[in-house]
Amino acid sequence: MKKFFLSNIFFLLILTLSVFAVYGKSAFFGFSYYDDDTLILNNADFISDIKNIPHFFTESCFHSGNYLYYRPVLTISFSIESLLFKITPEIYHFNNILLFIAAVFLIYFLLLKLNFNRHLSKFIVFLFSLHPIFTSCAVWIPARNDTLLIIFVCVSLISFINYINSNEIKFFVFQCLAFAAALFTKETGIVLIFIYFMIVYCFNYKITKKQIFNNLYILLIILLYFVMRARAVPGIDFIYFIADLKTTAATTATGLMTYISKFIFPDYMPVILYNITPDTKTIFINITAILMLLMIFHRKYIERKILLLGFFWIAAFLIPTFIQKDYVFMLHRFMPASIGAIIIITAVTEKLSKNYKFFKIYSVLLFVFLTVIFSYLSYYNANKYKDADIFWKNAYADAENYHVACQGLAKRYLYSGNYSKAKELLFEAKKLKNLYAYDLDIASVSIAEGNFDEAENRLLRLIKLKENFIALKYLSEIYFVKGDIEKSHVYAEKAFKLNPNDKRLTEHIKKLQSQSLNN
Repeated sequence: MKKFFLSNIFFLLILTLSVFAVYGKSAFFGFSYYDDDTLILNNADFISDIKNIPHFFTESCFHSGNYLYYRPVLTISFSIESLLFKITPEIYHFNNILLFIAAVFLIYFLLLKLNFNRHLSKFIVFLFSLHPIFTSCAVWIPARNDTLLIIFVCVSLISFINYINSNEIKFFVFQCLAFAAALFTKETGIVLIFIYFMIVYCFNYKITKKQIFNNLYILLIILLYFVMRARAVPGIDFIYFIADLKTTAATTATGLMTYISKFIFPDYMPVILYNITPDTKTIFINITAILMLLMIFHRKYIERKILLLGFFWIAAFLIPTFIQKDYVFMLHRFMPASIGAIIIITAVTEKLSKNYKFFKIYSVLLFVFLTVIFSYLSYYNANKYKDADIFWKNAYADAENYHVACQGLAKRYLYSGNYSKAKELLFEAKKLKNLYAYDLDIASVSIAEGNFDEAENRLLRLIKLKENFIALKYLSEIYFVKGDIEKSHVYAEKAFKLNPNDKRLTEHIKKLQSQSLNN
């Protein structure tokens, strides 16, 4: 390992400098208030307490029983930063870049382990690090989950290959630990089980019966994961997706085509997309790519097994991301799957370099051209994540038909004092999708306007339907302003039972306690 890093220290340095040249400005960005507010800001006290780390494994990363997202490792990463540096967006952004660099470098390490050409792998991975499709991975804080997944996937696979080659038990231990970390980072980490088999098959590794038997211990990790996950978050309703198989298939096909199109031709990178339909360009790019790959497969231009591995990798890591109700297209989800594309591209490029001498000259020119284009586009796209106002303006421009984009931009207008525009967008969001949350937001605008009676009436109607934490908290704050301390206490206690980790509620309860003492 030491010899490897010493022999590649110059590449790591160039990679680091290049990534920081493109994305370094994001270290001075703020929060986007899209997931990062819930993951970090709203639960700052909770994640900043080291005693609470075990609780990260017993609940959703959004610290609510209403979410399916079980991401303990992601929460731990935020917790470590908050413990060491407090809650500052600059630290989270800076570490996002470092993690992104680590992920890219580990992809390079994995390519070497798979016996791809060292120099060629450097060029391809370098371009990968600057590709505009991965901008959000480097500059949007919540996207680090996929970056962490890549890190643990690569470490597990590298350790697996080392274990097969050397039979040293320490590598098996590293493999299992990294597998567990990948699984507790994101459920798609389970795909690693099949990737192990594909690696052995496609690269003709010799694996002993003992090594196969030892790898069965991974099943215990999977069992532990599913038991803990089942206790922490609701299960995925697979029946829903099977029952509406036509919609699921259409969403998956459209999503796959869009990701592939953006990877091959990264002309414009949206913040989010919703209810997308493939345009002529997307269809043309995908048909062209499929025809080229079929030709490569038919003529056996590269090992068919390598092509099979690449296809399987892309499908296995990407298709599960479409198992979501109300699917939203987000570019960072393609990052783990893209390793499959990188494997195919590296194998094809290596073959071209060997067969055609002129290709080396033209490939250098192509590399320089793509480096300039990718760097410019990524540098430009990073600006979309600068702060919450800019983020939500871009999100709404990309997906004005998405109710969450309407809500997000409405909140920015609310914070800036443009209450009429905030309400207009919230009613638009409610029209697109009639959600409880949008009634809460409309009530929050009424509170900001000082129209407490209107807000109180709306909130009381809502809690008759369901006792929601935010509705209860708002009612407590309204009664506090009205001077009804007794009612304020009642609703604050109910809210606290639902979510004892909310920083704003904790501060409000302190005010109530202080008021009671004064009285």
